[in-house]
Amino acid sequence: MKEYKFLSQLFLNFVDKDRKLDYVGLVVIGGWPIGLAWFLGLHTSYTVDGVIYLGYLDKINFWPMLFALPAALWALRWAFGLMAPLNSETLPTPPPGIVQLLRTQEAKEAVYQAMRSWMSSVKAMATVLIISIAIQIADLRELVGVFISDQAVRSGEFDWSVMYQIGIVSKQVNVIFNFFAYLTQFAITTIGVFGVAYLLSHNLFFLSRVYQRRLVPKGKEEHYISIELEDVNKCFGFRAANDAFNTQIIVITVAGFFVLMSRFSNVFITEENISIGDILQWPINLPITSFFPDIAQLLLAIGWFAALAIVSLPAVVKLLPRLPLGGNPPDLTITNYLHEFIPDSRWRYGENPGTNEIEYLSARFAENAFWPTGNNRASQLFFFSAWVFLVILFPIKTNDPGLLILSFGFLGLIAYGMRTGLFVLLNSSLSYVDERLIQLRPDKLVNAPQKQIHPKTCVFISYRREDSAAYSRLVRQSLLENMDESQIFMDIVGIRDGQDFVDTINEAILNCDVVIAIIGKNWVNSIDEEGNRRLMQNNDFVRLEISVALRENRLVIPTLVGDSTMPEADDLPDDLKALTRRQARELSNSRWDYDMRQLVKTLAEL
Repeated sequence: MKEYKFLSQLFLNFVDKDRKLDYVGLVVIGGWPIGLAWFLGLHTSYTVDGVIYLGYLDKINFWPMLFALPAALWALRWAFGLMAPLNSETLPTPPPGIVQLLRTQEAKEAVYQAMRSWMSSVKAMATVLIISIAIQIADLRELVGVFISDQAVRSGEFDWSVMYQIGIVSKQVNVIFNFFAYLTQFAITTIGVFGVAYLLSHNLFFLSRVYQRRLVPKGKEEHYISIELEDVNKCFGFRAANDAFNTQIIVITVAGFFVLMSRFSNVFITEENISIGDILQWPINLPITSFFPDIAQLLLAIGWFAALAIVSLPAVVKLLPRLPLGGNPPDLTITNYLHEFIPDSRWRYGENPGTNEIEYLSARFAENAFWPTGNNRASQLFFFSAWVFLVILFPIKTNDPGLLILSFGFLGLIAYGMRTGLFVLLNSSLSYVDERLIQLRPDKLVNAPQKQIHPKTCVFISYRREDSAAYSRLVRQSLLENMDESQIFMDIVGIRDGQDFVDTINEAILNCDVVIAIIGKNWVNSIDEEGNRRLMQNNDFVRLEISVALRENRLVIPTLVGDSTMPEADDLPDDLKALTRRQARELSNSRWDYDMRQLVKTLAEL
């Protein structure tokens, strides 16, 4: 496949927002037919023997390509920049949402490279081009027949593409013009198919990286995403990848809007030839050609439905052990099913968990959502998408508000039924294993089986006194519930009178495994008496602590407190810029105990 590597680069070029000349090229592709049509006289409509031949500027699904092509590429790059930026050869800041769900920096860097290779494979781009060409061939089949064998032009298709028949241009010139005109359609189709392929690759990669015990190589557990049963957001701990999944909802919504525009502009059903009675008696009085006048319109509906199915893929996370991916577990008992999602290092219930433990785990599993960012959002997505899909299938052009409202309302009821049916289907697939996997039982969560976690790591707490002293003391106090005092270094208790401050701190960092860098709102912008930023001074102790930790390859965990955010690389001195590539841990005031438990678990797993 080495000789086809340019296809892989082409795939990456699609999402490279720094390639500004691409927009110029698309404007040329979209604008050239407009100028050519004007020059040849194909821009306006003509009436011959009572038949209207629509001009190029009267076909609203062609001339707007001047704006639609660059806008579509920009929107695609914007969306996928939020979801999964891949054009950088090294791990970007921030990393893709899926990568953020991993625990260690080494795992993030390795999985980012795997993700980049997966999504930009030669096969992926070759498939995009083949599908785009196939769609174009299917759409042009009738037009080619008109030019080659002088087939009759179908009613409703008299336009600029066959104006040679009325002598406006010669057949040869008409063919040349059609090539440039339909090149714009090929370009927008390729962008659309690429978007669908990107979504598919992203979601399949996500599913392939969700930890499943039978599929993950020994020693590679950290390279996979482990679900968090005790996630306070009830999303299996996937909320850090919000942008990756919520952006897909935006993409499918916008795509549905543009598909509807095309469908309504091409469908032949109007208020002159349809009544409410016809709608109620469908399909008796309304042939399929009324809804799909040509193959392109049918492919448009099929393509959008495929995109909807692809966007919905993350909802099957709970069903992964049931899917034929590398073989099902030997026995789909509820214990095996739950253990399949949890690495041995975090499974503390042995080979034969007790009844109370299984009841607790299954209740936790049931309360987490199917959709990675919550079932409420999934419910809205599926309802709206099903509604749009039905309108795409059966659009009705009319100026009668009553008829329009009736048709939309009727399709909305069907969409609600489809949404409800989908959740019933998902739940029934789990109930096949055990009913307890879908039952919400808050009573089973009251007395959770607990096992005290005792991390064996040594921790250094770095903080800026005027920024986060109180938070830092609280972190230390919380860690002491699970760790011995000798495992935690903090300057207020770790440095005795008369000791050299710098030497003591350097020695402490060298003897620790983890540096918890407490970052408050004023951590970056703290100033001294002369108004200079402390962080930019060589003798700033916070800078010294973190730079030594980074240089000595200690695990540094940026820990955000007081609703602070991660600093930008441009705000840090050169020796601290690598800090922005470390996955941060947020300690929220509203869920402090839960966040600290998660931090302790991370320390224990080291």
